[in-house]
Amino acid sequence: LKYIDNNGISLAGGTVNATTPLQEVPLTTPICIIIGNENRGLSSQSINALSHQYKITMHGMVESLNLSVAAAISLYDVTQRKRSSLEAGGDLTKDEIEDGTAKFYLNSIRNRILRGLFNQINPT
Repeated sequence: LKYIDNNGISLAGGTVNATTPLQEVPLTTPICIIIGNENRGLSSQSINALSHQYKITMHGMVESLNLSVAAAISLYDVTQRKRSSLEAGGDLTKDEIEDGTAKFYLNSIRNRILRGLFNQINPT
């Protein structure tokens, strides 16, 4: 049974036996890239849940890529193709970007400091 959640997100992962190049994985729905362990790869459960199995094409004497390289190549390819299809830097609205930025800043501040700031603005 292939995994697609209620939001239409599909799973894609690099597997040893994949025949589809990464560049051909469809981006018509939101996608979650799954990266396996460097020694064992993805578990059989993970492979069975994938909507798309892909391979990263290698040239020359390269036989394998380490986890961080495979992840970087996968994310770079997917984000570049998505931006190109959108003809934009991303698919978030201005409000979504501002909300995400605000949440990032709030999560980066220690709770003690945050409480102090809010107490200065709205003393009880």
